Amino acid sequence: MSSLPEFDWPDFLALARELVVLDELAEAAKRSAISRAYYAAFNVVKGFLKSRGHTVPDTGEAHDLVWGICKNDAGVALRRVGCRGKGLQSDRGRADYDRPFPADLTQTAQFSLSGAELIIDLIRTERAKTQQG
Repeated sequence: MSSLPEFDWPDFLALARELVVLDELAEAAKRSAISRAYYAAFNVVKGFLKSRGHTVPDTGEAHDLVWGICKNDAGVALRRVGCRGKGLQSDRGRADYDRPFPADLTQTAQFSLSGAELIIDLIRTERAKTQQG
């Protein structure tokens, strides 16, 4: 077991906020911001689901599984997380692989930031509910 402190996944979101406003290397920065925002949200949700007893593998298969669990949850908040997360996953894939980018890159980066922020906030609220009751 590593003696390093656990990584704080929302730090990726903070980095994404900084990347999205860079003028130098603008396209690379915005593409990276989309990806970092996605992974911030994904890993927060993955950790939350594991804390609720879900088995989530540490492989690429985890992505569809995490968003699918959320989309099929009884609670409105997690269903919202699942739908928004699936959209972020799609945008992340386009940012990482599509050339040229098939949409407005700046708008997609801003949407990714706001989507990741929403997801993380919803999970924090769900975590607080779990701890209270």
